[in-house]
Amino acid sequence: MRILLGVSGGLDSAYAVRLLTEAGYRVEGAVLCMHDHTDLAGAQRCADEAGIPLHVVDCRERFRERVVSYFVSTYRSGMTPNPCTVCNSDVKFASLAGEADRLGIPLIATGHYAGICRTGERFAVRRGADSVKDQSYMLWRLPQQILGRLVLPLADLTKAQVRADAAALGMAVAAQAESQDLCFVPDGSYADFVGNSGGFCPEGDFVDADGRVLGRHHGILRYTVGQTKGLGIALGTRMAVTAIDPERNTVTLTPAAQVPPQTTVTVGQMSFMGAAPDETPGDGWTVQVRYRAKPVPVSALDTSQPGVWRVTGSMPFRPVPAPGQSAVFYRGDVVMCGGFLLP
Repeated sequence: MRILLGVSGGLDSAYAVRLLTEAGYRVEGAVLCMHDHTDLAGAQRCADEAGIPLHVVDCRERFRERVVSYFVSTYRSGMTPNPCTVCNSDVKFASLAGEADRLGIPLIATGHYAGICRTGERFAVRRGADSVKDQSYMLWRLPQQILGRLVLPLADLTKAQVRADAAALGMAVAAQAESQDLCFVPDGSYADFVGNSGGFCPEGDFVDADGRVLGRHHGILRYTVGQTKGLGIALGTRMAVTAIDPERNTVTLTPAAQVPPQTTVTVGQMSFMGAAPDETPGDGWTVQVRYRAKPVPVSALDTSQPGVWRVTGSMPFRPVPAPGQSAVFYRGDVVMCGGFLLP
């Protein structure tokens, strides 16, 4: 059966070609040109080495509309964006599926470290075998029509296994370093990127919980709720960001030792995956509030406000949840649903 694989030019998609071919698929590649930093040459080298055709999909306008605008507006609103989550659902997988439809290819694939499973009549993402690299948290917004045709060949492998086998096979990308930055801000200068994209955030005041001015901040986009390092102000004790007010252009600081543990979060813009839209957390459900955060068992749920879940965990959330980030709900290793953290 024909399958269209998203090819980035990196190790994961290059190795995925090998696995899919061994499994009997007729693999074709698609590189998604989303911005000026897309590695078109690397993707072509990968395709040439694997001996598969490569299709170039121009989705730059869609990326600007769905991801860049979201990224800039979220920072300007005093929250912390989760751009990979939005990109995956609104650009990456949607564009890949659209190209597959154009080519008459029934299945799509990527090199994500996660898996696909069934929960009753529904498809869902499950955690990958690599607990460090697992990317299921970033896929919670994928709809059923994508999940039903999606193959994730790296689900049961670790990054170390992939790299070691690729090296043994003499694959050119085996030694390629892995970027830790956003793909569209490769130098990590988020503030400069937001400013150059029309989202300039001026300097303002650091204040305490009573509104007293403590000093000057360098623009609200440089801070996130829960942050304790890199604040650029010395007050004689370790401080934590506890609130960001875009209207007043203030960042509230509180002595970190005085910040109470947070056991409740508010979640909106829900999207359901393994769970049906009318299903609520039960036994074995956990919620994860950051990509690298430890999942916390759900102990209580308040749904009195339509479209909003107020979730209580059985232990404090660490790190401190930041409005704008994703709250992803699991039952065991399976993604049941997710939403965005509200202030």
